[in-house]
Amino acid sequence: MISTAVMSMTLSTIAHAGFNIAPSDSTTDSYQTKMSPGETKIFKFKVFNQGKERDEGVVYLSDQLTAPAGGLMYGKPGDVRKLAGAWASGDVVNATLEPGEVREIAYSVTVPSETKPGQYILLAVALRKNVGTVNTKAEINGQMVGVSGPANTEEGKQIVIEIDKNNATHKISIDQFAYDYDTTGKPTYLLSLSNKGTILEHPTFSVITKDSKGAEVERVSNDKGLSFYHGTSEFQSLTGNKLLAPGTYTAEAVVSYSERTEKQQFTFSVSKQEVSKAKEDLVENKIDVTGVVDEPNTFQWIMQSGIILLLVIVLILLFSKKRKKKETYPNVE
Repeated sequence: MISTAVMSMTLSTIAHAGFNIAPSDSTTDSYQTKMSPGETKIFKFKVFNQGKERDEGVVYLSDQLTAPAGGLMYGKPGDVRKLAGAWASGDVVNATLEPGEVREIAYSVTVPSETKPGQYILLAVALRKNVGTVNTKAEINGQMVGVSGPANTEEGKQIVIEIDKNNATHKISIDQFAYDYDTTGKPTYLLSLSNKGTILEHPTFSVITKDSKGAEVERVSNDKGLSFYHGTSEFQSLTGNKLLAPGTYTAEAVVSYSERTEKQQFTFSVSKQEVSKAKEDLVENKIDVTGVVDEPNTFQWIMQSGIILLLVIVLILLFSKKRKKKETYPNVE
C-alpha cells in the first residue's frame, strides 16, 4: 500500500504585494527563439512590484520539469541545473522592491556545440516566500497527522529554444510499472515514463489488463495529453475502475505521441490480503464496492459442476429406459 498520501489541504493566504516577473523584450509571456549550436543570446526579464507595499522575492533559473500530473514544474533556488537550464549563466537574486519599482535581470544563454536538433526549455522563476500557510492532513504509518507550514508562490517564464526543430528526436520510454492502492482503497496503476527525445511531447497513455486466461479485465486511460519535457522522467497514475480478484495479471501499457506508439507488457499479482485491506479502506471511506470482482471459489465450482453432471446422467438413463420399454412392448390394436 502507498504509505503516505495527502488527504486534504487548505491554504490560508495573507495580504501581500505584487512581486512578479515578465520578459522585457517579448510581446508574449515567454521567449520563443531559434538558435544554433554554439550560439549565445541575452534574455532580459523585468522584476516588478505592482502592489501598494514593499515586497520581496527571489529570482532564479530553473530547468523545465514535468509534474506528476503532467504539467509544468520548477526546480528550487540553488538546485543544480542538468537540462537546458545549465546553458544559462546567472545566480539566485534576492530582490526587495518598493511599490511601482522595476528592476531588470539579464541572463546569457549559450547552446552547447554538440546539441542535437530539438526543442529546449528553461525558465526564469520569481519566488515569494511565506505568503500564507498551508495546512495538510496526511496518513503516516496508518495514522492521520496534521501538518502546517509556510506557503510560497512561484511564477516561471519560459525561454523556449528551437534548434532545427523539424529534425528533432521523438522518444518516450516506459520504464517501470506498479499496481497499488491509495489510502482510500482505490486501485492505482503507476507508470514511469521518460522523454528521451529532444522535443516537448503531449502523450496520452492507457493500461489494458488481462487475466491469466488472456481475457480483458479492464481498460483505463488518460486522453488529456501531458506536457512532457525533454530529459524528464516522472510517475504517472491511473485509477482503476474496480478491485481485481486475487490472481496473476498481465498489463499492457500503451503510450501514444507524435503519431508514434510505444507498448510494454508487465506481469503483476494481487493477493487476498491486498484485496481484503482495500475493501476495508473503501468501506471506511464510504466508497462503493459493488465493482469488486469476487475471488472464484474452486470447491464450490466443482460441487456445482458435479451436481449438474449427475442430473444430466440421470435424465439420459431415464430417457433410455423409457425408450427401451416402448420398443419391447409395442402398442398393437
